[in-house]
Amino acid sequence: MRGEVLDGRYRLTEPMGSGGMGRVWVAEDERIGRKVAVKVLSRIDEDASATRFAREARVIGGLSSPHIVTLHDFGEAQVAGERVLYLVMEHLQGRDLGAVLESRKPELPSPAEVMGWGVEICTGLETAHRAGIVHRDIKPANVLLTADGTIKILDFGIARMLSTAAAMTRTDLTAVGFVIGTPLYMSPEQIRAPDVLDSRSDLYSLGCLLHTLLTGGPPFTGAGTAVLAQHLGDVPEPPSARRADLAGFGELDAIVLRLLAKEPGERPEDAAETAALLRAAIASGPAPAGPALPERAPTVLGSVPHTLATPAGSAPAAPVPHPPVPSTLPFQPSMPAYPLPLPGGPQPQATPQRLRIAGRASRGKAASTRTVAATWLAGGGTALVAALLVALCSPAGTEGVLAGAVLAWLLGMAGAQGFTNMFDPREKSLFTRLVSALLLAVPLGVGGAAIDNAARDELSGRYLVIAFAACVAALTVGVLIADQLIARLRLSPRAALILSMSGWINGVAAWAVLAHRSPLETVGAVPVACGVWLVTAALPGWILAPSAHRSGRTA
Repeated sequence: MRGEVLDGRYRLTEPMGSGGMGRVWVAEDERIGRKVAVKVLSRIDEDASATRFAREARVIGGLSSPHIVTLHDFGEAQVAGERVLYLVMEHLQGRDLGAVLESRKPELPSPAEVMGWGVEICTGLETAHRAGIVHRDIKPANVLLTADGTIKILDFGIARMLSTAAAMTRTDLTAVGFVIGTPLYMSPEQIRAPDVLDSRSDLYSLGCLLHTLLTGGPPFTGAGTAVLAQHLGDVPEPPSARRADLAGFGELDAIVLRLLAKEPGERPEDAAETAALLRAAIASGPAPAGPALPERAPTVLGSVPHTLATPAGSAPAAPVPHPPVPSTLPFQPSMPAYPLPLPGGPQPQATPQRLRIAGRASRGKAASTRTVAATWLAGGGTALVAALLVALCSPAGTEGVLAGAVLAWLLGMAGAQGFTNMFDPREKSLFTRLVSALLLAVPLGVGGAAIDNAARDELSGRYLVIAFAACVAALTVGVLIADQLIARLRLSPRAALILSMSGWINGVAAWAVLAHRSPLETVGAVPVACGVWLVTAALPGWILAPSAHRSGRTA
């Protein structure tokens, strides 16, 4: 993808990082000459339509906070013959908190430092929660410490844009029936009922994050369902049980454990209340170690005032400078978000996108393996239908049948690609589609009229009407058939449309031959032609589908 230009504007220059949701690139906005970060979203589900994607991107782009990464633009493009969605964000210099934690080992951030970061995270979350948006994946990799010491929350809404939404309201943009998150930072309700989350789920994840920053590890550890079971039933240790110098910060233990409460109602009411608790803990500082009260030297972390304890009688301690924060990979997750198997239940399945947002392959770009395979299978289906029609409806021998099959294979491949490009519904108005159907109907109708004239010695114009109706059917029924191939067999939109158009070609050819060479005649051949269409579209699709989805069930 290096060198690709999205939407004629964003030139991808170098990769920055990747994860379960897609890949992030440094890009040049050629229109205004600035550097941006472009996230190309690779996992697109069946309901991630352009309309829905645009609606959610606008909501997220409307979030205005110094602690949320700014979303500049969004759109869709064709890359290597496949449709992708992309987000354009501000390009940030800094490191995520996971990288910061790793760089300081064996030392850990000071409690005051962590609480200051927590206040800034809460400020960003408060803005999002007021807009009705739940992040659902708060973790070290999704929180960036910029070069100037500001906290930025990353990846707002990306998981939501890629998840299946059976119903969605202005105040709840989360998905139904699809678990997205990172196991080590997932709230109990996110595991039990991901479709009814509210903002307090993010507060639980924040508690896990604070625990990690304070102690060097999350409250629960394990793999797969083991860590999910701990979130559901185990009581977390207070941070001071893992780090002795936290014992003096009594409020800090209480705040983290309250955030990690199993029931949402036992957590703070919202991010604003959490921020207030953290500010109070910063102001109070650690409890005195003995009867002599220590002096405190003020310092500042970002925009949050706080104090550090110093021994009695000694000079105030100078603030400990952060190590220089180099340019690194913003948005690079240490553990990608992904669908998880629920304990005691089947693993939820991600669902693919629908054809209404499919796009044609760009010229000069490589087609995907599945698209090439679909083209060959489409030609094979046409060859099989042609061989059967020649054998049943003509006196040709074996050599004629084979010659007809080979010719049909080549013509079927070319026709499937050509008609797919012509009938691809992406960004085409109804008027444009009808004009396309009419232009294609003219040669088909003339050809049909010539065949009819040779067979009956009479010239009829009915084939123009029949050909136009067939082309309109390709624009409607063909899309519906391809839609089902996507939903049930997880084919890419391009491959599904190729197979549907191939089936349409086969159906039209079968109808034309059977109408003149069989007792079925014009009307009787229509059901057979429809059956040919369905079978020769579905069978190659079943062959191309991953083995886990050949049962024909909708994911």
